[in-house]
Amino acid sequence: ADRVWTDEKSRTLYRERLAAMALGEVAESHPIDWEEQYWPQDVPLKDDMADFADLGAFDGDTIAMLLEKGVKLRRIWGFEPDLENYRKLVGRVLELRRRFPVDFTLVPLAVGNENGSVSFSSCGNVSSCIGGGKDVVTVCRLDDMLHCGFAGYIKMDIEGAEWDALCGMRRLIEAGNSALAVCIYHKPVDIFQIPLLLKSWNCRANLYLRNHCANYFDSVCYMLPAI
Repeated sequence: ADRVWTDEKSRTLYRERLAAMALGEVAESHPIDWEEQYWPQDVPLKDDMADFADLGAFDGDTIAMLLEKGVKLRRIWGFEPDLENYRKLVGRVLELRRRFPVDFTLVPLAVGNENGSVSFSSCGNVSSCIGGGKDVVTVCRLDDMLHCGFAGYIKMDIEGAEWDALCGMRRLIEAGNSALAVCIYHKPVDIFQIPLLLKSWNCRANLYLRNHCANYFDSVCYMLPAI
């Protein structure tokens, strides 16, 4: 139901997305936030996040964007299981470290609901994903990787593995210390299942929906702890 969303813009976008799925008609009534993915102007994210975990860090593009925008970060974790992407990530972070006094931890692992190994499709680009590939990567639960004191911002763009990753970080979410940015466009069910999952847990939070590309691609659910 659209009542999970905090503001009217989110509710409108949600209804339009469901109508497009049902009727095959795209009718976007709000301007697309092309340049504001993961940091939209009209979502009240704090600029002193302290910690940032980038799940699906790719080549460090989101990390660089937040630092360039002046978001105050003390520690950054970048999770990227594709080894070609990971190489690019390391290269970018080495450059960023010369300009920003941040503690970086880069982890060549996937994230999910269980610790173990999974098949993986390594593409060396943003399309790399869990499942269906010839490679095997290690997957971890974020609750087992980040300590209870983590407080900040968690971004998740992992090509359809978002549900499992969220289930593997429920303790962190219910601690109520962090904001989330979760991509909800990789699977058709994500647009309603993921917000309902987050609302069902033991945490007080506000949810916002924003579109950052045409035809509802790059749709992101932002979850902010309710003060």
